[in-house]
Amino acid sequence: MTALIILGILVIICVAITSTVYILKKKNNKKSKKYLIIALILALPITYYMTGYFKYKINENTYSYGWPVPTVVFHRDSAEEPWLCYSGATVLLAYPINYMLYSALPILGILIYTIKSGKKSLTNQST
Repeated sequence: MTALIILGILVIICVAITSTVYILKKKNNKKSKKYLIIALILALPITYYMTGYFKYKINENTYSYGWPVPTVVFHRDSAEEPWLCYSGATVLLAYPINYMLYSALPILGILIYTIKSGKKSLTNQST
């Protein structure tokens, strides 16, 4: 299951990067580039809040900071036990991974808009 989650994250990151490069290389499409820049800028504060300050309880004895990739997870075996901190590579990787995840959907929407507007201009030129 963990391997599928990691694979899914990698696919989302590859699609987002490829779509961004396609949109930026497309000529005569300033509107899409402007939308892309706005989407990428708006994803920054969302990523900052959701990764750094969003805290949620997974269950009674486990809670984490950050969503969907947490920066740190706290766990205890029972209510009398002390909280144990589990932090690892996600402390460094949570921000860039979450940024890509939060910006992927707007990037795909802009890509669809770019492709459709390109097809409309092609049909208008041919008639």
